[in-house]
Amino acid sequence: MAIIGKGAFVSGDITASNVYISGVAEGNVYCSGFLRIFSEGVLKGDVQARSFAVDEGAFFNGKISMSYGNNPQNDMVPHEVNE
Repeated sequence: MAIIGKGAFVSGDITASNVYISGVAEGNVYCSGFLRIFSEGVLKGDVQARSFAVDEGAFFNGKISMSYGNNPQNDMVPHEVNE
């Protein structure tokens, strides 16, 4: 788990199971679990995560790629939508 607390600044890539950002992070994020950017958080970089949430007021500048399940080979598997 990586926590970038309020007032903290990180420059460089972050790799962790879960990432929580309340400060400023500049770099790519590789997250096998959950990424959350809190309202006072700033993330400048690309993201690969299984799931994510961005609070109102947060800043995110980058691209996000979501993985599917625990197998990286499933990242781009299309899913049927049943209505």
